[in-house]
Amino acid sequence: MTTTSRRSSGALRGLCLAAALLLLLLASCGLRGAHPGELGQGLRAAAANLKTANLGSEAQERVVLVTGATGRTGLQTYQELKKRAGVRVRALVRNATKAAALLDCGPCGSEQGIFVGDVTKPKSLPKAAFQGVDTLIVLTSAKPIKSKSGKWTFPKGGWPKEVDWKGQVVQFEAAVASGVDHVVLVSTAGTTAPEPPYIPMPGHDFFFKLNAEAVLMQSQLRFTIVKPCGLTNAKVPFASQVGHCDELPHPVTMPLISRSKVAEICVEAAIDPARSAHARFDVCNDPLRPGQADDFDKLFAKAKKLDCFRSMWAPVVEQS
Repeated sequence: MTTTSRRSSGALRGLCLAAALLLLLLASCGLRGAHPGELGQGLRAAAANLKTANLGSEAQERVVLVTGATGRTGLQTYQELKKRAGVRVRALVRNATKAAALLDCGPCGSEQGIFVGDVTKPKSLPKAAFQGVDTLIVLTSAKPIKSKSGKWTFPKGGWPKEVDWKGQVVQFEAAVASGVDHVVLVSTAGTTAPEPPYIPMPGHDFFFKLNAEAVLMQSQLRFTIVKPCGLTNAKVPFASQVGHCDELPHPVTMPLISRSKVAEICVEAAIDPARSAHARFDVCNDPLRPGQADDFDKLFAKAKKLDCFRSMWAPVVEQS
């Protein structure tokens, strides 16, 4: 059964429930003797039950699209979503052969939720990939390479301006056009200094990532913007801590977070937007919490608190 069929079935069940409730109300009041206010209350109650039934049917199978799904973090996010009950996972990839090798998707066609497109070429993006999607997880990112001279550069057509800004804005526009409700964007920590001196990289990567964040935040979409510190494939044996404006509650000597942890945060954000939406936050390991698991309710609650420059504003607040 398709997602649309499930939702239609859920809506029909909700409509029948609403009608039954209204009939019970009319029977108890008497159709002719019922006060208009009582009938109005009954209709509102029936509508509320219909809405609840519809929401319940949608919650049974949430459709999540992962772009950049064959990348290092995208792959782990896709795999983590596949483990979750009540989630239908889709992937947007540039290379179907690579997807077949990594995603364990059989024929790897649209029937398996695999769509081929290039975010730097808007006309290549299949509309079907975005239709019916509840949450879009954006994990596309410009990937640097080393030139023959040993200097870092980017492939033609794959510079940060093309991928991390324009390529992400194209996805946001597709999401709006398709009625997507929620977008999880993986950006980067460090954007308060668009050209960090410790990263000798051309292309103004952080600057363009920050611009993409700004576009998403001014859109009509619900957003969750995850800004990880240094990504690593290795396991980092600490729980996570969140901060804002490139400040963390507990200083770290090794600013690293595992890709698997970022994938888990993205998945938790996607399956429950009510607790993660409208949060933009830095995330890194917490050296004071070795070996501990994350409490995602607490993590997202902290992520929604604006606590930039606490050391700067605290004296002002105390004196006022």
